[in-house]
Amino acid sequence: MTGKTVIENGVVKTLCRMCGNRCSIDVHVRDGKMVEIDHGNGFKTRYAHLRKVKVKRGQMVQPGDILGEMGCTGRCISTHLHYEVFFNNNLRNPLPFMEAPEDVQQTKREALATAGKGK
Repeated sequence: MTGKTVIENGVVKTLCRMCGNRCSIDVHVRDGKMVEIDHGNGFKTRYAHLRKVKVKRGQMVQPGDILGEMGCTGRCISTHLHYEVFFNNNLRNPLPFMEAPEDVQQTKREALATAGKGK
């Protein structure tokens, strides 16, 4: 669910890390232009303060899709990405979600290697 960024032609773009069922796009006084992705099972991620939104309302997103360009819309003082994770409509600390994917992948690789030795 984590977002990553890439610089392309001098523009910082936000990339989707995980599939989402649908995107909602909104403009909010505090958060400016934002994209919210419903990942299912109670999980949603929000990317706010975007300069430009690159997805459409209702669009299904895949890992690596460009969601938008980082910006300074809404209440902010410099360009940045405001990233939020919600579970069952409760705001969660995003840090564990940003760190988890490599750990999960390593556990999966170890489990597959162990399963292969048992045959």
